[in-house]
Amino acid sequence: MRDENNNTNNMNNQNNNIDFEDHTKEYSQEEIKAGRVMSILAYLSILVLIPFFMERKNKYVVYNAKQGMNLFIYEAILYMVDSVTEPFMPALSFVAYFFELVFFVYSMVGIIYVVSNTARDLPYLNKIKIIK
Repeated sequence: MRDENNNTNNMNNQNNNIDFEDHTKEYSQEEIKAGRVMSILAYLSILVLIPFFMERKNKYVVYNAKQGMNLFIYEAILYMVDSVTEPFMPALSFVAYFFELVFFVYSMVGIIYVVSNTARDLPYLNKIKIIK
């Protein structure tokens, strides 16, 4: 009985810490406040290029720019695959539309994190980073 409780507690702890790692303590509040606008740009599709290449001194902006760039790369891959497959398999476009919505939600989550002065990994996308 006791082993079952320990296993359940371990599984609950693992589920609570899967993808929502908080990095806020790694950055000063001044750094977070100074980089807020550029960090928001990092989650707006192609506008990620502005903070990614222009703001390399602020570590908070770099952190958000890397997440935004990963999200942008996933979006670009989706658009390329969709544009190639759409003439042959139009039904796959519905799948692409679903993922476009998912990426939009991820962008909004990233912006919410920035506005709330936190540095958190985007859920589930931190497992498959292209740019680390």
